Amino acid sequence: MIKKDGNFFATFSSLPAINLVEVKGITRYDLKQNSIFMGLRLLDGLPAEKFVGFEKEVAELLKDGLLEAKNGIYRLTRHGLFLGNLVFEKFV
Repeated sequence: MIKKDGNFFATFSSLPAINLVEVKGITRYDLKQNSIFMGLRLLDGLPAEKFVGFEKEVAELLKDGLLEAKNGIYRLTRHGLFLGNLVFEKFV
C-alpha cells in the first residue's frame, strides 16, 4: 500500500495502483483501524501517534494489562498476545 496525494493505493507488482478510497469507499478511519489492527500483530508494536482518536480504548487495554507502553510504543503484553482478538475488537 502506498500513499500519494493524500490517498491510499493498493499496489500489485504487475497491475497499476488502485485508489482504495475511490474503488471500495474505504475511509481514512477504516484505514487507520486496519493499520492498528494489523500493526498490533507485530511484536514490535506501533508508535503511540498511530492511536490518536483511540485514547479511551488504549487506556482501557493498558488498565486491563493487555497492552503496554514503552518508549512511545504500544504493544501487546504476553497476556494480550493470547487474547489478541479481544484487543483487536476494540479498534473495529
